[in-house]
Amino acid sequence: TFQWDFPLEDMARHRAMDPELERFLAAGDKPVLFTAGTGQFHAADFFQIAARVVSRLGRRAVFLTMKPDQVPPDLPDSIFVTAYAPFSQLLPLAAVMVHHGGIGTLSQCLAAGVPQLVVFMSLDQPDNAARIERLGVGRSLSSENLTEKRLLPLIQHCLEDPKVQAKAAHHAKRLQQRHAPAAMLVWLERNAG
Repeated sequence: TFQWDFPLEDMARHRAMDPELERFLAAGDKPVLFTAGTGQFHAADFFQIAARVVSRLGRRAVFLTMKPDQVPPDLPDSIFVTAYAPFSQLLPLAAVMVHHGGIGTLSQCLAAGVPQLVVFMSLDQPDNAARIERLGVGRSLSSENLTEKRLLPLIQHCLEDPKVQAKAAHHAKRLQQRHAPAAMLVWLERNAG
């Protein structure tokens, strides 16, 4: 086997950021990002709680979901809803990412140096959440225990703890050190026969 860099593809070369989202991001402080993942069909409570928490914190937010019927109606102008954004472009403009714990989202957060809060549900997500805690780059919470009262201090911790910020920056530097593709090609040619 040959260990290689973790793939960080997010289709940024194929799908640009929505110009309306770009205007929203440029118009104020870094927002808190929220996504329950592309396969989540039961995220209405997640987004309702998120809307209340960011309101209490006085923060702007971006809700990423391909199912807009899951977000509360009549959201304030401080919350932007979009079906897609390339994480490699969006995450550097974010304060914190609250997400489901999928490995792709988790790795993009690490590469961007963004503190993360994992609201895990199933599959590999609890393990991924535990790794985020061990790395010191964020916090985690089971979706079964998700409440406004529990979520708010965890987001505050990610926003305000200098240790979390420093660890996130440290791991971003590690993930941004990528190998030259030539090394992989040499290994493949040597072992392909």
